[in-house]
Amino acid sequence: MVENQPGIFEMSSPSCFRNSLLDRRGWCNFGIVQIAAWALAFWLPIPADACTLLHGEEAQAVLSAEDAIVCPAEKLPGTPVAIDGAADGKAVPALTGWRTKWRFSREKAYRPDQAYELFAVLKVETAGAAPEDNAFKANIWIGTDSRSALTRSDVRVADIPDDGWHVWRVGGFVSRAGRGEYIYLDRHRGAKTVWISKLILVPVVQDATERGYGRETEYLATDLPGFWLEAARGEAEALLACHGSQPIRLKVHLRANDPATSGALSCTVAEKGRTVQKTFELVPGENRLTLPSLGGNPQALRFRIQSDSGASRLSVLFASPGAEKLRPSEWHVHGENHGTNRAFREAVASTEFAAQRGRLAHAARDRPWLVRTAASTRKLHPKRILSEWEAAKNTGTTLLDLAGNEYESFQLVIIPLAGRSASAKLTVTAQGEVPKPEGLRFSFERVESVYCYAGAYGRLWRGDWPDPLIPIASGKAIPFAGDRLCVVRVTVHAAAGTPSGEYAFRLMVAEDGGLAETLPVVVRVRPFALPPRSSLRTIFYDYPRQQGTYGSLTDFYQLDPLPPEVRQRWREFIARYRVTGAEYNTAPGRWLVDVFREADGSYSFDLERFRQYAKFMIETCHATSVNVNHDCHGWKLFERFPLTDRETGKTEIVHHKLLSPEYERVCVAYLKAVCSLLRQEGWLPYAYFQISDEMRIGLENRARLSKLIRSVEPALKLLGFNSKSADEDLDICVYVSAAFDRKEASARAANGGESWWYVCCSPKPQAQGGWVTNYFIDEVGINHRFHFWQVWERGVQGVLYWGLNHWQYGKRGNIPAHTTRRWPDLPWLPNPLPDINGDGYLVYPGTDAQPWASMRLAIMRDGLEDYEYFHMLDAMIEAAQDRPDAASRNWAKRARDVRNRIATLVREQYDARDSDMIRTCRSEIAETIERGMAVAEEGR
Repeated sequence: MVENQPGIFEMSSPSCFRNSLLDRRGWCNFGIVQIAAWALAFWLPIPADACTLLHGEEAQAVLSAEDAIVCPAEKLPGTPVAIDGAADGKAVPALTGWRTKWRFSREKAYRPDQAYELFAVLKVETAGAAPEDNAFKANIWIGTDSRSALTRSDVRVADIPDDGWHVWRVGGFVSRAGRGEYIYLDRHRGAKTVWISKLILVPVVQDATERGYGRETEYLATDLPGFWLEAARGEAEALLACHGSQPIRLKVHLRANDPATSGALSCTVAEKGRTVQKTFELVPGENRLTLPSLGGNPQALRFRIQSDSGASRLSVLFASPGAEKLRPSEWHVHGENHGTNRAFREAVASTEFAAQRGRLAHAARDRPWLVRTAASTRKLHPKRILSEWEAAKNTGTTLLDLAGNEYESFQLVIIPLAGRSASAKLTVTAQGEVPKPEGLRFSFERVESVYCYAGAYGRLWRGDWPDPLIPIASGKAIPFAGDRLCVVRVTVHAAAGTPSGEYAFRLMVAEDGGLAETLPVVVRVRPFALPPRSSLRTIFYDYPRQQGTYGSLTDFYQLDPLPPEVRQRWREFIARYRVTGAEYNTAPGRWLVDVFREADGSYSFDLERFRQYAKFMIETCHATSVNVNHDCHGWKLFERFPLTDRETGKTEIVHHKLLSPEYERVCVAYLKAVCSLLRQEGWLPYAYFQISDEMRIGLENRARLSKLIRSVEPALKLLGFNSKSADEDLDICVYVSAAFDRKEASARAANGGESWWYVCCSPKPQAQGGWVTNYFIDEVGINHRFHFWQVWERGVQGVLYWGLNHWQYGKRGNIPAHTTRRWPDLPWLPNPLPDINGDGYLVYPGTDAQPWASMRLAIMRDGLEDYEYFHMLDAMIEAAQDRPDAASRNWAKRARDVRNRIATLVREQYDARDSDMIRTCRSEIAETIERGMAVAEEGR
């Protein structure tokens, strides 16, 4: 099974809640919309009844609702178009361009913390034959100022007739305090045209205050422990034990949407000199209770809420004693929807951690700390001890198996035992039992955690997740607190040419010259090396000098201009993780090319900075890809750029309309100049031109620009995102991973094209039957490595990712405006894009402008190295099949069996992925490669 044990953050499957239409002011009332909003997250499956057409009295009630917020077509972005039957003779096509949006917060009637239902008055016009599956993907969804949707629904051909205007219920959501949501009108297929004449927001009958959300928010926002339970058509309960020796004071709030709602608290009390079980019935509103102490014995509490229809909620706040004396533990919840605040989660974790430490301390005979190990993919909670650590008397020998030019890691875990509260300083050093080969090097990094406030999963997990890796010099003191684990990532690198064999070492952990413990480590170096340049092409955008919004190195370190040595340091650092960083610079004047207008009106270009950049990336950083435009929107390249007049020396920002004659003239001149340089240096095979990010240019414009570029240099690869309707104008077609189509990729390969994939804020790990992987912080670590096993098994030829250091600027980011205070002096905000922890960054800004890796990036490097094993095996099988000797053919047959068995495992046994599976498969592949090398040598 996937590594999802107590040391891992466990994920629960999302629960789907369906909305119900009940009586509202005599006509309709909407059910648990605030729950359904989260269940309908972007890219998660849409429930069958998400798209609902209203007819007759229901539709008329929506259109005439007095408290509704109405957005007519003329207020939507875009040009209103006259169409028969539209309100006021106007309507807006939902399919104009790539996306249309309208922001609710601009409407004065729009209220935060309010439950709403969204309706659209729409009409469908036939624009061609419907797809075979009859599932035209024109969708409306509610989101924040990013692409994190609160609710989303699809218009289906079968649901909406072509004979007039209809009222469509899109879905429900709860607005966010202090924020504004957007309505997006989007499309994915072009078989139909959807027209919108107006959007209507109808408030649910009870606002946030009437439902008790104001009180609940107050409870959960305090520093005192608190939790909530919700029940709808059923029962929910919470069980916990409190170990404090003082009376417990509670504030319990019962919100009853249903007259039949009931709530109760069961516990033990003292009556007439004896202890008895007692149940307190709870009344709607606030209940204040004081529970007596049991003289140091744990107090077992059972909270229960039951509701026959509408969603009702029970909120609990522990007013006293404080968390350190309350010591809640044995926390169990039964029910569909529940949540806890940060203080409660930390109190439970600290209590359980103290109990685990106590058991270990008893077995360790008063030692102040113990050393244990964990796999490199294991994401360890700073206050959770794995069961195997308690069972083990010692750690045993750790084996690291790697080829030349490869990195392998494991985690060294130092556990403070009971009674250990003071901070100490530890050192970790590696000592070889025999002379260490020159090419073998140990490095150490302290694993730190960031607090994730929300997650990318159906049921949100909030808490500490390990991610930043802080470098530690060998023998340098490590800060060690007594209230949490100290985790050190130990990495061994074998340089190319390191002699093969097994090398024994002892890692020594020592405390201030006193107590020391050693850990045996064996490093096995294979007799082959991985190529310095990745066999998988990658493009990972990084932001060196772009200022504002996304943030950059310039923003974080307040260095403008950015010193060349800093930029070079970051480029080399990124290259050590086998990914190609691609500079993203959109601001005029920050491009690596200077454009001049000569006296005769022609254009010329100073390409020296670009030449130096390309040379360094390809020859030093072993880049697989170099972009000839300065960001992911190549079509914008000559829409707006700085132009210097050669005679006057004056520079101005000029504007050209896309694909206008002047735009085409400067574009052709640039392509001729840059492609001439690339050919001269031999770099053209690495070069590409990214036309657009996703589909923001439109198919017609993309086709025209592609034709223009190919007329100048047919060998320059054109990269763009799949449109599912026409992509023959692309050489590299990039798909979101969950939508990757093997048959389509094979067809493209037959015509010489490449098929890549990408991830961003989607897909979520629970989409597409649960097989997808991503790079989120709050995702099981094995996924980041297994991601590249999936890339190999599916025949993906490249991977694109949109951000290495998207730290965001301003309120929602890690680069606060108008202050010099930065992380680590301020807490790290893990989700600059709301609710998606870690999306857009894989590197942290270290001190003195030094890059610090994330745990995710380190695990991804392991996956990219695994890919090299697969690629090497595939190439050897193909070469052996062409050799005449029987030994080579026999080896090829056995090697294909190994390959096919592992491919089947990747494809069909997704839940079997764990560190043991990785280790077993890698070892088998390595041994197969070694046998193949020996057979090839004998055949020479």
